[in-house]
Amino acid sequence: DLPSFSFFPFPRLSFASFLFSAWHTLYALFWFLPFVLFVSFCQSSFSCNTPL
Repeated sequence: DLPSFSFFPFPRLSFASFLFSAWHTLYALFWFLPFVLFVSFCQSSFSCNTPL
């Protein structure tokens, strides 16, 4: 079958799609990181080992 970069003939479009996916990855990490820090802080300080 055709390679995926054949659908992006201009490098600017593929770079824009890369920035778009990277932005959503960073956006998901910045929402997920406080949750991980809160869970680790809860387990270390209060020792609440309640299963999620």
